[in-house]
Amino acid sequence: MAYKITALHPIEKRILYLLGKDDSLTIEVLSQKSDLSIDQVRRGVERLKFKKLVLITLDSIIFFELDERGKSALLKGLPERRLVSAIQLEPAKGIASVAKSQAFEKDELGAAIRIARDQNHWLIQASGDSKRANLRTSHSISELSAEEQVMERFRNVKRVSETELNDLEKKGMDLLLRRPNYVKRIQEQTVTITLTTTGRSAAAEIDVLEYHRGEFIKSEDSAEDRTGTIAI
Repeated sequence: MAYKITALHPIEKRILYLLGKDDSLTIEVLSQKSDLSIDQVRRGVERLKFKKLVLITLDSIIFFELDERGKSALLKGLPERRLVSAIQLEPAKGIASVAKSQAFEKDELGAAIRIARDQNHWLIQASGDSKRANLRTSHSISELSAEEQVMERFRNVKRVSETELNDLEKKGMDLLLRRPNYVKRIQEQTVTITLTTTGRSAAAEIDVLEYHRGEFIKSEDSAEDRTGTIAI
């Protein structure tokens, strides 16, 4: 069913024109691309939804941000990496002496030894030490752990989306989430606007000149815009 373009409000035309170029956009992106306020976009979208020209989809996106200890580890290295690096520099020293020099927090040393030895296999028993009191570094110390690889994601960004992670990084993130105060898991909802078949036909009829003739709507906040609002 065709829709009469002349019956559309200028805000609605602007939104349809942009969706015609990208097919689906979030409320925030529509606001940025159209130079309209978030409220103007929401009202326009509500009217377009009522006219069956757009569909509204709610999606959940999971992000990760470094917590206090995670930020410290990004700068200084994870405890297990600091431990094996110190042992590598001074292999003759016992692990207790090395641990003191690295100023580990109260609950870090035991976990660092366990992860370096049992999980990452960076530490192995020193030859001739039947009591396993002394450990030495293995060849695998040169390999980055899954946790270290995913930590590198935060080197230049504040947050990382779950969808950006590969399988190894997802494993590393899962391991980091088990550590207190390393990573925060944040779940956010996004509202995506998509054209219906009728809406796509309507968008195709709005040309560039008509789009630019709607410049006056940037500051418009008419009585029509303030009525019939339904929260998205």
